[in-house]
Amino acid sequence: MNGQIKELQQQGSASAEMEIERLKHDYERSIQTVQQWKKMYDNLHQFCVNELLDGDHVGIPNGNAA
Repeated sequence: MNGQIKELQQQGSASAEMEIERLKHDYERSIQTVQQWKKMYDNLHQFCVNELLDGDHVGIPNGNAA
């Protein structure tokens, strides 16, 4: 009976280790995804700022022409 208990504990330990490795991998993938979203946000923000600033200087019509 003690042997069975030890075997179950070892199986549980191996399973827990596999779960930890899976979670580490998921965590790393999530961090990469967050970095990609931040980069896209930065690019979009910069684009919008440039469009607003360029629009003010170039004299682009605002659509209220008579």
